[in-house]
Amino acid sequence: MLKHQPGTLAKTLDSIGRHSPGEYGLFWDPDGTMPWKEFYWALQEDSSLRFVRESTIRELTLLGIELPFLLEGGQLRLRPEAGPAVYSPAPEVPKRLYFGLKPKNLASARQSGLRPTRRRFVPLCDEKELALRIAKRTE
Repeated sequence: MLKHQPGTLAKTLDSIGRHSPGEYGLFWDPDGTMPWKEFYWALQEDSSLRFVRESTIRELTLLGIELPFLLEGGQLRLRPEAGPAVYSPAPEVPKRLYFGLKPKNLASARQSGLRPTRRRFVPLCDEKELALRIAKRTE
């Protein structure tokens, strides 16, 4: 059972997933996919959205409410008609970028550098807090 009005919840998920994913440390792959778990863990950071599960997304779909993405097996896929996600461009490259790294991986990173693991990229952030939030999601 949905805790919010279905339309309001759909707009909130649209805002997080498509209009401002970078603010939540979410990144879509070039093919328009993102692991469901990453989206889920970003939602868990907001106490009012902790109830959202895969079943919630399916329930919205069954109610006929269109989200900008589909849930297909553990992946979210952007709908072509929804358009690409919006990432605001940085006016200039910051002097310092942050990456959340677990202490047990520090020696390896010093030896080999930062390399992507599960995704095709290494998420670098201009805010230390966002990098730490992203790192906590992978624990």
